[in-house]
Amino acid sequence: PPFSVSGHSSGGSMASQHFVVESATIVGLGHLQAAPYGCSKQLASESDHSICTTQPADLNVTKMIEYAEQQFSRGKIDDPANLKDRPIYVYAGGSDTVVNYGVCIKADELYSNWKAPGSVEYVQLPTAQHAVQADGAQTPGLASPPQAETRPWLT
Repeated sequence: PPFSVSGHSSGGSMASQHFVVESATIVGLGHLQAAPYGCSKQLASESDHSICTTQPADLNVTKMIEYAEQQFSRGKIDDPANLKDRPIYVYAGGSDTVVNYGVCIKADELYSNWKAPGSVEYVQLPTAQHAVQADGAQTPGLASPPQAETRPWLT
């Protein structure tokens, strides 16, 4: 049966990897303060993973796209073109010191490559630190909490 994936931080990075790899089956992605698909493939060394969380200027979206297309051509992942009709929600905290909001902007750029312009829902809360904002009525700066009825990938 169809299902969506979502996650926060390292869980969001894992959800993103799974979403792209299994794009024929997975129907949506909730990418919450996480690294985008394929970012670790451009590391200078295997031990330097900080580029994927704190150095957005060093992330090359074109290389991530090329990596995905290469993996597809080798039969290792589903066709990234499947993402075209899949809902994608990317959330960033503007004050996040764990996953720089610029990394989430790069994720938005990556997923937007396979979708119609503006069809990735990107939300950045300027004062949010590294946490999932869940209670809109209690959280300053968040008008209302995400609703499962309008964002099925959050269920």
